[in-house]
Amino acid sequence: MNDTQHKDPILKEINYNIFWQPSPGWGERTIITRRPRGQMTETYTLEKWQQFGYDTDSIVADPMFVDLEGEDYRLKPDSPALKLGFKNIDQSWGLTNEFPDMWRE
Repeated sequence: MNDTQHKDPILKEINYNIFWQPSPGWGERTIITRRPRGQMTETYTLEKWQQFGYDTDSIVADPMFVDLEGEDYRLKPDSPALKLGFKNIDQSWGLTNEFPDMWRE
């Protein structure tokens, strides 16, 4: 991989992200996968990806959802995502648990 392949202005705009997967040791594994058009798939750890100048303020951390299993994706007050600038959004709209029953015969 040479330096000119990593000067994508669109990718430079993507930053302040939180990468997380709820499995042991996940943060040390490959987390960035990129497939430039017509080329082989490239995979990187966040640390290596940041060396190219991308996601320089992004982190690998548990976002600390209020209740992941209960599908409450609001962030706890001490969430590292909030420190990155994420905001809790109103999740009272959208499809409800009753939605599938509405369409059954």
